[in-house]
Amino acid sequence: MYRSASLVWEDHVLSFDEAVKENGHSFDIFMDGGCGREKFLERYSNQFRFCIGIDTDLRECNKSHNNIQYIKGDLEGIPLKDASVDVILTNFVLEHIRRPKRFFMEASRVMKKEGILIIWTPNAKSPAGLMIHLLPISFIKNFKKNFIGHESYPTYYLSNSPLKLDAMLKESGLQKAKLEMKDGVFYFSEFKVVRLLHSVLIKLTDCDGFGQFKDLIFAVYLKAR
Repeated sequence: MYRSASLVWEDHVLSFDEAVKENGHSFDIFMDGGCGREKFLERYSNQFRFCIGIDTDLRECNKSHNNIQYIKGDLEGIPLKDASVDVILTNFVLEHIRRPKRFFMEASRVMKKEGILIIWTPNAKSPAGLMIHLLPISFIKNFKKNFIGHESYPTYYLSNSPLKLDAMLKESGLQKAKLEMKDGVFYFSEFKVVRLLHSVLIKLTDCDGFGQFKDLIFAVYLKAR
């Protein structure tokens, strides 16, 4: 069955809530890595004592909350102290990172003991992921700017498979708590033919042995105690 963008967003929120609840204790500091124009910081500003948004472009960030700090910076060199963050979220960010191993090492460095890293990212093996991965970066950038209404950062897909992601995170000293393949949403989903095509793909990837081709990866990793 086709899933709308609003349903996918709700899944993101519920999965985040469950990950924090299942693995949490008294979390104080939340960091959204690559916060962009997303709303996780505003949504969770009342659940954490302090929230931090890090991105290379902060022009569209809402700076009205007292307990949210926005920092312009690169995730390959997170501008925070060691062991200073309880929960880190990256929501559709990993595919844009040129050196994901460096980011994972930095995430591990700034996470407190028993901290958690929550990841939502496209699956490079999905039909959409394969298409985007094979197309020139310049084409994707112009496509998103002209047809979707905003520019896109370059996409590299260097850690966007379950095996690559797990291997890199283990090297960084983080332990897997959960890794699931999820259904996403296609571009141009306002067109019936696109929704129909995506519904067929969802049914196919629900079959045994085809889950590895689903649209998205959802993962939760823990900092060792």
